[in-house]
Amino acid sequence: SDAVQLIEKRPFDGWDSVDEFLAESELTGLSDDVKKNAKGYLGVDSSFFELDAQVLVDDSRVRIRSLLQSTNRETVTVVRRRFGGISERVSDRSAE
Repeated sequence: SDAVQLIEKRPFDGWDSVDEFLAESELTGLSDDVKKNAKGYLGVDSSFFELDAQVLVDDSRVRIRSLLQSTNRETVTVVRRRFGGISERVSDRSAE
């Protein structure tokens, strides 16, 4: 679907602006009025971040996944934390 394609081609650091997002080819079928109305509900920044880590203590390994929120870039609140076994993690993005 167009939505899946749009998410799959999302830039690594996200879109620089809402206008850049709305200019994507998957959204060309939207009228200018729809795009104008949508702008009030869209943003390209977030206060939410995900931490996905593996902790190794002696011979034990645990996976920790946390959803974090920071509204001021100085303090962080843990919204959700999950502890679990290690599962294969496949990253489709690189920091390059």
